[in-house]
Amino acid sequence: NITSLKNIEFTGDNSVCRGGTLCAGSEIKLKTVGSTAGVNTILKVPKTGRILADKAYNNTIFCFGDRQVMLEESAKNVEVYIDKTGEITIDKFNL
Repeated sequence: NITSLKNIEFTGDNSVCRGGTLCAGSEIKLKTVGSTAGVNTILKVPKTGRILADKAYNNTIFCFGDRQVMLEESAKNVEVYIDKTGEITIDKFNL
C-alpha cells in the first residue's frame, strides 16, 4: 500500500505494481499495473485526478472520490479520468 499527498509516479522502464492499493492526492503514473492472473490492484485519486498506465491488466480498479470502475480487459496506453459529463472515462488500446 502506498499513499501520497501529491503524485505517485513509477519511472523505471520495468516497474510493476501488482496487488495492493495506491492512493494519490492528484495523479498516478505507472508502467505496468496488475498481472495476467487478474490480481486486484486498486488505484485511488480525487475526482479531479488522473491515472495513467503504459499497460494495465484486467481486474485493476480505478477510484475517483467515491466512484470506481474495474478494467474488464487488459489494455495499453491507459488514461482514466472523469469527463465533462461526470462519468469515469477509460481511454485505452486493447492488448
